[in-house]
Amino acid sequence: MKSYAKIFVDQPEGSLGLVFEVQDAVDARQNDIVVEGQDVEIDIRRNPDAGQAEDFIGFPMLVEVYPKVEGATSAVIKAVESIILALDAAGFSFATAADFEDLLPGRGRNVTF
Repeated sequence: MKSYAKIFVDQPEGSLGLVFEVQDAVDARQNDIVVEGQDVEIDIRRNPDAGQAEDFIGFPMLVEVYPKVEGATSAVIKAVESIILALDAAGFSFATAADFEDLLPGRGRNVTF
């Protein structure tokens, strides 16, 4: 089982859009926001495939969760579960792509098309 996950989020960039626009304006090299938890690293960025598919693969935002220690799948599962529960409570549509989707609430999805 791979110990990372992608969460595709159907949410306009909002305030992150401003950060991305400023980075683009000054030709910044990194185009994402990195959040570090105790056991995981989380990248929040524009989905490079946004708008190129009609399903969740084309959602505009992408959240990627990686373990800080290789193979720490339980830490990633816990972080992804917390993230998707927060996204669900906020009313966002999302879909998780991970080897452990079956272990997540709603199988990692809250998608409306």
